[in-house]
Amino acid sequence: KADYIAKNPRNDACYARGGGDSVVAIPGIFIDIDVRGDHSQTALPASFEEATEFLNNLKLDGLHLKPGMIIDSGGGLHGYILLNEPLYIDDKQDRRFAEAIIKNVQDFVFEEGKKHGWTLDKNCGLVRTGRIPGTCNLKKKDESGNIIPREVKFVSCTGQRYSIEYIESFFEDFPDNLSNIETVNNNDTSEPFHDVKGAIDSNKPNFKLIKQKCPYIEYSVKNAASLTEGEWFAQTSVAAHCQNG
Repeated sequence: KADYIAKNPRNDACYARGGGDSVVAIPGIFIDIDVRGDHSQTALPASFEEATEFLNNLKLDGLHLKPGMIIDSGGGLHGYILLNEPLYIDDKQDRRFAEAIIKNVQDFVFEEGKKHGWTLDKNCGLVRTGRIPGTCNLKKKDESGNIIPREVKFVSCTGQRYSIEYIESFFEDFPDNLSNIETVNNNDTSEPFHDVKGAIDSNKPNFKLIKQKCPYIEYSVKNAASLTEGEWFAQTSVAAHCQNG
């Protein structure tokens, strides 16, 4: 198995997937673009270059929605539409608002993909996980069943960010039941920030538990003396986020 990290801060145990109610903020909106080859679905971009070009040219009526960060996950690309300030989630209205924004972006990307003859994934939930750059994607195997590690790495990191107001203006058809919902006051982030930080610090994952559940971590501990630099980095990048890391 590969090593994952939650894309959105949560107030529960970090080593489990968790539920939507545990998400306390979204720093951006995640887009998952699989690339043809490793997937049963064939209506996909033929190459990483084609997928990258697609992500970098997302626009509607002259307005651009370019990811500020793109990661090669080993089997596809992860694009991140970054917000200039986190959207904090304090109550059900905030949660519904965040879910609606994510759904609109996902629906838009899906429809744009159809113009190319693709059937892309929709990842509309608040709870998303992803591989960490510098670790390895271990899904692929050779004919003998041996794992073929593929490095997870940055494709680009421009830092492009958008305001929530810009994201809203990008779409004309927001759900009617959100028309009177106000976003969190991002000018006063001290309390939510400390709440999030405290929740993360007090719920750091247990490395021993990860080792029990993840074959790769178990392998890396047993074979620590003979690991390659990439394998060592993959293991330590997980351990650093754990208790006493």
